[in-house]
Amino acid sequence: MTPDAGMDETTERTAYTPLQLAIPASMLPPAPRLGRYVVLRHIGSGGMGSVHVAYDEELHRRVAIKLLHAAGDDPHARARMLREAQALARLSHPNVVQIHDIGEFAGQIFMAMEHVEGVTLRAWRDASSPGVDAIRECYLQAGRGLAAAHAAGLAHRDFKADNAMIGADGRVRVLDFGLARVDPTAPSSPVPNDMSTELTRAGTLIGTPAYMSPEQFRRAPADARSDQFSFCVALYEAFYGERPFAGASIEELDLAIEAGELRAPPPGVEVPPRLRQALLRGLARDPAARWPSMDDLLRELAVDLQTDPSGAPRLRRRLIATWIAVFALIQLVVLLRNLASGEPTAAAYHRSEGLIVWVLFAAAWLATRPALRAHAHHRAIFNTIMISVTAMTLSRVLLHLAGAPLAALIIADLLLTAVAMAVGAVFIARWMLTATLVGVGLAALVAARPEHAPGHMLIVYSILNLTVLAGWAITSRPRR
Repeated sequence: MTPDAGMDETTERTAYTPLQLAIPASMLPPAPRLGRYVVLRHIGSGGMGSVHVAYDEELHRRVAIKLLHAAGDDPHARARMLREAQALARLSHPNVVQIHDIGEFAGQIFMAMEHVEGVTLRAWRDASSPGVDAIRECYLQAGRGLAAAHAAGLAHRDFKADNAMIGADGRVRVLDFGLARVDPTAPSSPVPNDMSTELTRAGTLIGTPAYMSPEQFRRAPADARSDQFSFCVALYEAFYGERPFAGASIEELDLAIEAGELRAPPPGVEVPPRLRQALLRGLARDPAARWPSMDDLLRELAVDLQTDPSGAPRLRRRLIATWIAVFALIQLVVLLRNLASGEPTAAAYHRSEGLIVWVLFAAAWLATRPALRAHAHHRAIFNTIMISVTAMTLSRVLLHLAGAPLAALIIADLLLTAVAMAVGAVFIARWMLTATLVGVGLAALVAARPEHAPGHMLIVYSILNLTVLAGWAITSRPRR
């Protein structure tokens, strides 16, 4: 058996295989009818019934007709068909396929529902190879549909990429609620009592094994948290191109899920850490360890990645490494010059050092600008530093021309950096307030002992820069 073979099949799967006809139109019999609906074409068939496109003569619109097989007079199948209709009838949400009517014709139950011109999320992903943001947006819509079902007291129990369609209008709809049941954890539900009846014989797996939660494998009742697990499996697969748990059989998959053995991310695929952590929590073996609700998961997934401090880890490391390299180079030059000359640093050299610092940081800003455009948080931090360096450079030039001593130049540097960090603390990140306080404190130290300014240079600048670097690195590291 090939890996994952047989685990894509739901217990009531519908295979959408177009029916090929090569008969002249003049020889075709009159189109079959189901009450007021004229059946136009067959979409596909599954173990439970067949799906057709039909025309509603009263409301003049196309609908999808789900017709229970003539041989499918099993009371369980009929009850499940009715349950799907009842479940959908109580949902009115743009991300859930809408049911229009339910009826019976010649002893067969049929359901008329919204006809969606589009493709499944799986087909869309395979055909267009979308990026992380596009995938996230589509699955957020599908997640809102599931959340609406949960709010109505329903659990889908078989969510996967094949059970959500993206229409020509770009809207995603969740469909195939044939396995839906009342969520036993819901505090209240407007759903009729007969919908809570378990229609599956004991010991039977319900759902698609590759996407089932651990409690479904254990034949325990499935609820909204089970849908959350299935949703995270499907979204993980959309992001990475493979499912989070490996297994060549249902038994092996069950063991991997129970043990929490997730696959390592495939090489070359980078998903923002915050999104990955959100998925991993939704994939927890214990339902209580998952997100409290689908809405909580969706809020985390919908975070603006451009303003997420933990986003773009490679960019963050590049920027911090650049700052360290520039600062270390400047400090090394100052130290070597002092050792070679045997004289303390003068105000004139301090001014020229500022020009060198500005040029180096400007070059670093230009080199990283394409990457900075993609992440607003780190762009704002680096721009704040550039503004601070520019202000310091101008201040050094003007104060030197005015004949100010070295201590005054250092104090001005520290205070200007403190002001820039204070603005950043208000608009970007609170950790910058710490750098503000450190800058003010160091300025007060230099002002108290101006005669020791040359000796204080390496110390005060090192402390201030380490404070900024530590705050940036620690508070923006990916959460575990």
